[in-house]
Amino acid sequence: MNSKLKIRHFVITLRQGVPTSIYWRSPQLQDKTLERVFDEVADRTSKSDIQSIEFQLVCEFRCLKYGIRREDTEVFEEMKVAFRRTIKEGKKHEITNFKILLEVDQGEPEDEIDASAVSDETDVEF
Repeated sequence: MNSKLKIRHFVITLRQGVPTSIYWRSPQLQDKTLERVFDEVADRTSKSDIQSIEFQLVCEFRCLKYGIRREDTEVFEEMKVAFRRTIKEGKKHEITNFKILLEVDQGEPEDEIDASAVSDETDVEF
């Protein structure tokens, strides 16, 4: 069987509530610089201050994840090599459908619990 390889790219724009993503037609990640990827993702998401992007390669036998900051060009090159190897390995096993997901991290602070509001004497039911 010699099926055509399909690699679809999505930019995840929302995880809370109903997950939302944007299909990114033909991004050609292997040919782009990290700076250009950050700029294009910013254009697609209307988010101007992107601190990092999580890149995921998903297929039926593996999921690779790389969290990459704007200045991490070496890690970006390592990621591209790892993605390429995984896709080649998948092709050997006749796996032809892959997804690459990109999720933006703008460095927003996570929700924190105020430790002073919790007491050992508080009754908690669950």
